[in-house]
Amino acid sequence: LHRVDRRQRQMCIRDRNEGEEEEFDVVVVTNPSPDAVAMVSMLRTPEGLLDEELVGDPVAVSPGQSVTLQVPRFTPGSSVNLRTGGLSRVQSDRPVTVSLYSPGRPFLGNDGTLLLPEEILGQEYVIPGYPPHVAATTALGGPSYLSLVTLEDNTLVEWHAQFSGMPGNGLPVDPVAQGEWGTIVLNRFEVVRLVAADAGDLSGTVIETSAPVAVSAGSRCVTVPVSSDADLHCDPVFEQLLPVERWDHRAIVPHPPLRDGERHFIRVYAGKENVRFRTDPPLFEGQHLLPTKGSFLDLEVEHGVNVVIDGDGALMAIGYLASRTEAGGLGDPAMVQYGSFVRSRFINHFSGLEGWDSQFVQIVRIAGSDDVRLDGEVVTGWETFGSVEQYGSFDVVTLPIGPGPHDLAGAAALVTQFGWHNGAGDACALYDHSRCSASYAHPVGWSCLLYTSDAADDRLC
Repeated sequence: LHRVDRRQRQMCIRDRNEGEEEEFDVVVVTNPSPDAVAMVSMLRTPEGLLDEELVGDPVAVSPGQSVTLQVPRFTPGSSVNLRTGGLSRVQSDRPVTVSLYSPGRPFLGNDGTLLLPEEILGQEYVIPGYPPHVAATTALGGPSYLSLVTLEDNTLVEWHAQFSGMPGNGLPVDPVAQGEWGTIVLNRFEVVRLVAADAGDLSGTVIETSAPVAVSAGSRCVTVPVSSDADLHCDPVFEQLLPVERWDHRAIVPHPPLRDGERHFIRVYAGKENVRFRTDPPLFEGQHLLPTKGSFLDLEVEHGVNVVIDGDGALMAIGYLASRTEAGGLGDPAMVQYGSFVRSRFINHFSGLEGWDSQFVQIVRIAGSDDVRLDGEVVTGWETFGSVEQYGSFDVVTLPIGPGPHDLAGAAALVTQFGWHNGAGDACALYDHSRCSASYAHPVGWSCLLYTSDAADDRLC
């Protein structure tokens, strides 16, 4: 993916809508530079058009600071569709870190994702979804979905409906039966949304394209673990996906911030055929074989247990935060990608949100390595876990954070941000709900090192 005039571009895909006029998605843009101002702009391509337009004036973001920008609203729908435009993009004249929150304040269902620079997008993706709750077939939600944005004209897009068929919309998106391939050719800034047939799960769908694309995936209405209890509330989960070209053969999966005795839920996805992996601590005997690209295994982990997943080929671990009914009424579902330590960075910048009950940053370093400083203070309270040949063991610590910008420096670290809210909220009160129950989870930042590369590459992801 390309840079233009040395500008770091971030793709922001608005493809979820709560159906409430007062609620908006936001992006939080953080400038990691110690001494240079970043000029940040929001661009949008109106639905039905191909030309971008500036939204408001460019914003100057001071060194080490952040700015929150509202994402222009449009309604993507919950079924299969193909559209031109209807998307937004953040552009900066310096490298920045950008996170999307949908919606921006605690509501009846939230999640967040790290947005990836255009230059590290890829041509191969595996979709990590989750089985939708029974309410997904009602007005509360929709089926498991993926959204794909093309960046170049005449991009061939192919998808393998490995475990779930997909309905079509007549023309130009044809239905695809389970086990078959679908195909379409798209131009720049066209967006295709695909959904699972019969309220199914798109997990394991394989995407292959002739040019780099941006892909996000999720489910509008889930309970974690899966439940058929129609009285349970459901929540959305989504992520913008790291391409398979940037997966590794290992994933570091510390448990999320602890609530109240909840179990932890992980899916491990294969990025190629015949990937074998083991876990530390052992969650099954020996190694497990993922026979096809996109095949996956569900893992259920006891409360408070950290896991290292070590394989012989490209894989990705996705964590799913448990519903509040599993966790003493705290939090709700969210999903997050867990990377290998090859994704670690020496400097991380992030921002806490306003109006959330509890927010956390989780830090993983190689055990016994140099100090890590959060906002200038040395981090203590590390817990050691796991063991792999290349790195040995790892240290992890989870710390509460407040609203506003934070910086993390010192030893190389993998960093993930979490938040939940289960109290009163202005957004919920507008719709006669006495409380909001919401969560978000996303990586703070990744290095851009390719799985097949031997060269260090510490650019922002």
